[in-house]
Amino acid sequence: MPRNLISDFNKSKIVVLLQKGFTQSDIAEIVGVTQSTVSKNNKKFQETNDVKDRPRSGRKRCTTAVQDRQISIIAQRNLL
Repeated sequence: MPRNLISDFNKSKIVVLLQKGFTQSDIAEIVGVTQSTVSKNNKKFQETNDVKDRPRSGRKRCTTAVQDRQISIIAQRNLL
């Protein structure tokens, strides 16, 4: 199940609103996320002093964006 990602701008907005004294519930309504998202974002900011996502593990890409476009074009031609 995919995660709903929030932008770095909204993460920064959450931190600023918390520092101004807003409650987590109020911030959740303002930004349009759940209260737990506000809480997790705050905890992460307290630990790292940053709102950006940490690098994730995973397999490296084998193709470039140009190669992906070429593969897509070839596949579309073969469908016709």
